[in-house]
Amino acid sequence: MGIDPQPNSRADAVPGRPPPLAPVHAVFSVSSFRAANVRGKLKILDGLSSRDRKQVFPELLQLLDTETHPAILASLLKAGTGIFDESHFPRLQKLLKNSSTSVRRAVLEIVVPLRPAILTDLLPRLLVSDDPRQRSLAIRALARIDPTESVAHIDAVLLGSDARMKQSVLGGLVFLPFALVKESLLKYLACEESPVNQRKVGNLFLINPDPEIPFRLWELSEGSTGDKSAFIKDLVQGTCRSLRTSGILSEEWDQYRKKLQEWVYRRSAVAFVHEAVLQCSEKEDDSLQLLFLTLSAALRRPFVRESFEYALTNWPLEDEARKFIQ
Repeated sequence: MGIDPQPNSRADAVPGRPPPLAPVHAVFSVSSFRAANVRGKLKILDGLSSRDRKQVFPELLQLLDTETHPAILASLLKAGTGIFDESHFPRLQKLLKNSSTSVRRAVLEIVVPLRPAILTDLLPRLLVSDDPRQRSLAIRALARIDPTESVAHIDAVLLGSDARMKQSVLGGLVFLPFALVKESLLKYLACEESPVNQRKVGNLFLINPDPEIPFRLWELSEGSTGDKSAFIKDLVQGTCRSLRTSGILSEEWDQYRKKLQEWVYRRSAVAFVHEAVLQCSEKEDDSLQLLFLTLSAALRRPFVRESFEYALTNWPLEDEARKFIQ
């Protein structure tokens, strides 16, 4: 049997080998794209791989200059995400004036990470946009230009009443420096009652280890009740685990844990003493004996005794309460 010296180019000539990739220009051209209807155009763009998008980027730019349908424009912009650079900003700035929210939003997704300063003149309008995503992106841009001012806008949204806007801004905070948004998140968690949103904030604390956060969260737990208090206390444990594995502590983990635990014990002791002072002022004589026995047992704990001694020296106690404690 003779052997054909010319190898068969068909894919089935080599069992198990995938068919060769067709050149992207063979399946994408400006003329064929323009000939398609809206659904067809969206399908073509959605089918482009990252490799394809880079290869046909010049054609995408050509289409961007002539396309008028908002959905197609937005998809063309998304197809170029990660490829656009500063040389394309004049074209993108023009599209920021488009009447379509989806087009403006797609432009912001590209511009904000690259050079938010070009949005300076548009930010006042974008920061009060009714579109949650646009507003979130505008806040991210402002954070790069004027961090202090961006915090004011973050607080205004998180402490406001628009649930959709809160969701969008919360989702965007992961892109901002944690040190910038930490106080805003703590204030928001203090007043947020939605378990879903509490978990979203909690996740931001978990992925941003910070030695101060377990202390601040414990303070919030003291002012909360029920499920929310339990959630925040669990979050304290979670942030401690994140800290332990992060390697960012300036001291040994055991030292940090001891410092946190003693701080918690002291705060609990102060709260206990405060409640005891209120009770001994309000109780009738016949019930003071039971309170006396309860306090006597508590005084065996060093932090409780320390807190009682501090109260005697520094708190403005009524004579009856002072005498009872002594």
